[in-house]
Amino acid sequence: MRALTRLRRRARRRLAADDVSQIRISRRLRTTLPFSIAALVAGAALVFSIIQSNQSKWRQDHDWPWNIDVPADSTLAAVLVGAVGWRLLRDQYARSVEPLLAVESEWLDESKTYRLVDLKVGGQGSLVVRAVRWRVRLKGDTDESTFDTLYGLRAHLKDRLNVDPDIDYRMAKIRSGTSFDKGAKERLFEGKASVLVKLAVLTVVFEFDSLVGDRFERSADLLPHPEAPAPSAVAPSSLVTPRGPISA
Repeated sequence: MRALTRLRRRARRRLAADDVSQIRISRRLRTTLPFSIAALVAGAALVFSIIQSNQSKWRQDHDWPWNIDVPADSTLAAVLVGAVGWRLLRDQYARSVEPLLAVESEWLDESKTYRLVDLKVGGQGSLVVRAVRWRVRLKGDTDESTFDTLYGLRAHLKDRLNVDPDIDYRMAKIRSGTSFDKGAKERLFEGKASVLVKLAVLTVVFEFDSLVGDRFERSADLLPHPEAPAPSAVAPSSLVTPRGPISA
């Protein structure tokens, strides 16, 4: 378990290429709630049993609630320790198999006219995407627009910027139910700088489940920033990169 944790920490440092955020937004109740309830009930019963044992014999026989029969202290303590221990073990295992999403970006040419953004899955576990949201704001606008589908985002950009998703840029079609194994890599976005300079915000937000059912949210800014990795010396030949086109 400790070895898995060390591997996970190394993967987090290695994959933190861009400034992105990942947070846990919920735990799977099926694997946490029963043991939390058991620990709470056992703890409360143990406290009651200790107070009850300090009451007089007459009150223990005649007065409610001191005349309630409860399991032996040793039994309650065993249940409490077992429930707390299982919950801690479950949380430790969940952290060890937590998938880590990272975004790596680069310019395809030295003049920075074509940008590539890849999504990478690190850590020690696989994941299943549950929701994808795209947030976009054009320069000069004051409000952001949010889209739950890639079709809506494409239509918005085409209407506002008159850009073609098959010529000026491409985005991976990732939807609810898409799964990624450990170590997977996906071309998330590729496009011309002439499109990016017209955008003030272009962010993708993923909600996904880990191997144990915990749900996470991961957001990534797709626009270039001064701290972006240095461009490569490869000149673009067409929109279809050496890795091949992204499926629409």
